[in-house]
Amino acid sequence: MQDLGTIDVSMKHCVGQVHVKVWEHGDPFPELGPSVGVDTETELITETMLDPPVVVLGVYDNASHTCWIVYWYDVTEFMRNLNCRDVEQRYFNLGFDEQVLDNEDDEASLMTAIDSGRVRDMQIRIHLHQIAKVGWIRGNLYSLAGCALAFLNCTLDKGDPNDPENSARLTFRRFNKDGSRYKITQEQAKYLPFDCISTWCLGEEVAEQPTEVAHTKGMVVLAHISKNGLRVDMPVFEAMEKKLLAARDEARERLLQFGFPDPYKDAAKEARDARILFYSEYEILLRRHGLLTGWKLFEKPSEEDEDVRVYDFQMPKKLNLRAMLCYMYNHSECVDEMDTMALNVQTVAEDENLTFRKHLKDFYGELLDRYNLLAFDVARKGIVMTALVAYTMQDLNDQYENRGARTAGYNFDEAIEYASEQLDKHPDWLTSDTPIGPRKFFQDHVKKILEVYPKLELDTTPKSGDVKLTLKDRWRLDEFNIRDKFLDAYIDFNHCQKYF
Repeated sequence: MQDLGTIDVSMKHCVGQVHVKVWEHGDPFPELGPSVGVDTETELITETMLDPPVVVLGVYDNASHTCWIVYWYDVTEFMRNLNCRDVEQRYFNLGFDEQVLDNEDDEASLMTAIDSGRVRDMQIRIHLHQIAKVGWIRGNLYSLAGCALAFLNCTLDKGDPNDPENSARLTFRRFNKDGSRYKITQEQAKYLPFDCISTWCLGEEVAEQPTEVAHTKGMVVLAHISKNGLRVDMPVFEAMEKKLLAARDEARERLLQFGFPDPYKDAAKEARDARILFYSEYEILLRRHGLLTGWKLFEKPSEEDEDVRVYDFQMPKKLNLRAMLCYMYNHSECVDEMDTMALNVQTVAEDENLTFRKHLKDFYGELLDRYNLLAFDVARKGIVMTALVAYTMQDLNDQYENRGARTAGYNFDEAIEYASEQLDKHPDWLTSDTPIGPRKFFQDHVKKILEVYPKLELDTTPKSGDVKLTLKDRWRLDEFNIRDKFLDAYIDFNHCQKYF
C-alpha cells in the first residue's frame, strides 16, 4: 500500500490533513465509514470519445480522513468490493462516472449498487434542492467547481482547457509514450483528492431530497440513451411492425370503399414525376443522335426538389404530343431512322403554331383504335398524353440500351404496351373530373356530420380552421352515439400511419 503523503484541506465539513494512499491488488480492502465521495480521472474527452478510458479512481473516506487512489488496472476489483458493501457512494455527474467504471467491469457492479439505492448524485441533489427552494437552477450549479464555490466556499482548480498539455488535471493517461504504465504526478496526487472530498462535503451540506434516488437512476439511464440510443428488441419490433402494417392496409381498404383518395399515393408528385420523366427521356433521345445543337438545356434548382431539371422550353401541347407519338411509331422499325424522328420531334416541340397534318391526324386515329387509347382524349388534361409519350420514350430508349434495338429495330408495340400498363396504375388520370384531395374529402364529410349534430365539438387547426379527428377524440363521437364507418376507417388509418 503506497502512501503518497498528506494534503491540507479547509472547507466546510472537512478541515485538517487528509492522507492520500494508493490501493493495489492484494491490499486488504479498507474499513470505510457510512459514506464516501467518489470521482474518476480519465483520458481527455473528445468529440468521438465521450466516455474515455478511466485512468485512476479517487475515493474519499471521511471516517479515516483518507483518499484512496486506485489505478485503472485495479479499479474493477476495488469497485466490486465497494459495491457489495452498505456504504453510500456520492458522485457528481454519475451518468459519466458510471459508464467509464462499468466499461471496465463486465458485471456492471456499480449499476447493481445504483439499483439497490446505495448511490447518490450530488448534482441531482443540488438541482432538486434549488428547484424546491428557489424555483430555478443557476448556471454555475452544473459543475462541481460551481457547486463547491456556492455551497462550500471552496475554489477547485479544474485546469486550463486552453493549455491541456501543461495542466495537471488534463494530462491523465494510462501509458507513457514509451509504453510503460503511467503514474500520477505529485501535483496530480495533490489536486485529485479535492474532487472526491468536495463531492462528499456537498452531501453533508445539502440535505437528501425526497426523490433523488429515482432521479439519480434516471440520470444514468438518460446517459446511456444519449450514448447508445434506445435498445430495440428487433424480433418484437418486427412483429409489431407487421401488425401495424396489416392494420393500416386494412383501414386503407375501408377508406377506398368510400371513394377516399388512395393515401398510399401522392397524385401531385406522380404527375410531376411523369413530366420530369418526359424531359429526361427526351434529352436522352436527342443527345444520342447529336441533336442538342441550338437546343438549350440547363440545370436549375427547383423550389420543390434541387435535383429536378428545368428546361428552357414549355411542355409541348397535346396536339404536338400526338405528333410525337406518331413520329415514334413511323420510325420505330429501324434505329437508323430515329435521327429523322428525333429531329421532327424537336421541330414539333419548338413550333407552337405547327398544324396537325392530315396524314398524321388520320394515323393518330389509327393508333387510338389499334391500341385502345380512345379514353386518352377525355382524360385528365395535361398529364395523360405527356405520360404516355414519356413512358413510350422510356421503353424505346431502354430497348436501344439493353434489348438489341440496334439490330432488330424498335418494338413500338412493346413500348406502347409498357406505357399503357403504367397509365393503368393511375386511374384518376383517366377522367376529366377534377379529383378531390384527401383533405377536402375528409372536411366535406365532417361538415355533413356537424350539420346533423350541431352540438358536436371537434378541435380545429389555428390557421386553416380545418377539423382534426384522432383516436383520442373518438369519445366525442361516442358521446353523441355517432356510428360512422368512414370516420372509423379514417381514424384507424391515421393512428397506424403515425408510427411510420
